Amino acid sequence: TTVLYEQIPPAALELSIDDGYSTAALGQELNYVIHIRNNEGKLLTGVDVKNGMPIYTEFVSATEGGYWTGKEVYWKDLTVSPFGTRTLQITLRVRSDAPLGTQLRHSVRSAGREAIDVTEVSTNASGRNNTAQAQNSQRMLRKVADRTEVRPGDTVSYTIYVQNTLEHPVLNVHVEDRMDPSFSTVLNAEHGQMQGDKIIWDIPSLQPGQKWQVTYTVRVNSDVPHGTQLANVVTVNGEGMESVSLTQRTYTTRIGVVTELPKSGAPLDVLFASFMALFSGFPTMWIRRRSLMIS
Repeated sequence: TTVLYEQIPPAALELSIDDGYSTAALGQELNYVIHIRNNEGKLLTGVDVKNGMPIYTEFVSATEGGYWTGKEVYWKDLTVSPFGTRTLQITLRVRSDAPLGTQLRHSVRSAGREAIDVTEVSTNASGRNNTAQAQNSQRMLRKVADRTEVRPGDTVSYTIYVQNTLEHPVLNVHVEDRMDPSFSTVLNAEHGQMQGDKIIWDIPSLQPGQKWQVTYTVRVNSDVPHGTQLANVVTVNGEGMESVSLTQRTYTTRIGVVTELPKSGAPLDVLFASFMALFSGFPTMWIRRRSLMIS
């Protein structure tokens, strides 16, 4: 029998965030590791996590379906097993115009709890511990989109990065990227082979430390409704990867579809017509006022 919380008590959840660095250089990518700990014997469901980005950083990517809203990264409806830990990762880039000495204050919030990591911008990068620093610099699979929101009919470019982070070669590497064909159409698979709802790339081998990347383009279908999340799941497998967890070999990206203006906005033609109607009334009002004064 699985016992669920109807409301998450503060003591049930514990948060931590760390990038492994005490100082970071301009242009450096920082991989923050977020741990969500369930301290109770009940399953945590509906866990929402918000990640506030530090000033002078740029969003690069997030794991586990983290969605970039333009201001923060948001994970919705996560589950954490009893006495278990859920691990999320977010990658940011230090902007080239960040002043030296700037404190990059990175916060993560969930269920009334908050954790903070602070890294100082410097001329050189220095790590707090070797383990976290190794995690930051070595990631086997990553995927980045060139935008976070699209309109129906727009094109999106995705780039997949694969790196052999092991100490031995991996053979017959198989990269597979799945998408929903009812939402988007592949325009250029970049030497990949289309098989149903997925693109496949096969790499003969990757030596230790060797990197491989590919960029492909899709077009969002014209009938995709507002608010749809375009989810793409890429996986990598190969001989010699048996020791790598499935989490490290899977990456999900999500892009929001927007077809409507915000509530505060209005089409330009509507605004123009409103202004014209307003100003067109001025001559009539002036003539009536003058007539009254003469009479």
